[in-house]
Amino acid sequence: MAKAPLIFDIDETEFLPTFKTYITANQSVQIFIGSAGSGKSVFLYKRAMAMALGLPYFRMLFARKVKDTIRDSVFLGFKDTIREWGLQEYFNVKEGSMDITCNLNGNMLLSFGMDDPEKLKSVKDISHVLFEEFSDSEQGDFAELQRRLRTDKVAKTQFWGALNPVAGWWGRQYFFKDPEADEIPNGLVEASTEDTLILKTTYHTNPHIDQVSYRKKNEELAAL
Repeated sequence: MAKAPLIFDIDETEFLPTFKTYITANQSVQIFIGSAGSGKSVFLYKRAMAMALGLPYFRMLFARKVKDTIRDSVFLGFKDTIREWGLQEYFNVKEGSMDITCNLNGNMLLSFGMDDPEKLKSVKDISHVLFEEFSDSEQGDFAELQRRLRTDKVAKTQFWGALNPVAGWWGRQYFFKDPEADEIPNGLVEASTEDTLILKTTYHTNPHIDQVSYRKKNEELAAL
């Protein structure tokens, strides 16, 4: 007799209120801008893990400009989520290659650095890309990933970029409707196309942070 499929009930409190609306956002390009403490990266790690468990097909490349920086950032974030949610038996985590496979359905999260082009050539049927510290990228990096982001196994592929707000980032000209604005406003930012989502958050939108203490700490660090 076939086993009944497992059902995972992920409590909505796992996601900060600011981000809940965007769990199922379907734009092809999604840019999440936020300072340290905003919760953007944790949201994306949890969102990816939920999709790996729940979608019929999910194959994500999680990337940074330099592959060596992935281990203690994105890869660690995924492992933390697996541990916190008690899902160790459902995922095969390969420490060497930093790749993760869901044992239930074969969905995969595969590490990639732009300095490792051979791996990009070898991975087929990519449905999602997560680029952490997207401000470190060049426009050519984005173009190359977009060329590889294709599969007929999903109705729509998605690119997720996460970054801190920085001056001089090429993406301001490419993704923003008003790239010349003095500063990026908080909340939804008007994008150059309807199929692009841009969201800016700060630590003020994270209810798990002691706002007074965190602001004081940032001021002290800025004075060093």
